Amino acid sequence: MKSGTTTLASYLSQNQGIHIPSEELHYFNNEDNYLNGPNWYSQRLTEGIAESVSTPLLGEKTPGHSYRPHCAQRIK
Repeated sequence: MKSGTTTLASYLSQNQGIHIPSEELHYFNNEDNYLNGPNWYSQRLTEGIAESVSTPLLGEKTPGHSYRPHCAQRIK
């Protein structure tokens, strides 16, 4: 699915106050990852944050989260 998530993530990541993991995490749309729990997701989401950034804005770029029916409920 070509939705521009990589390009958008690249632009946003140029701001040091925003952190977006380089990989798609597939947490909300992959049953195995989701069953790993929120601590797994939090660790993966925050890997690689510069120590100089105390409270970064966090983002994610998994396109499947936008069209899989169960993802919205899980994100909520």
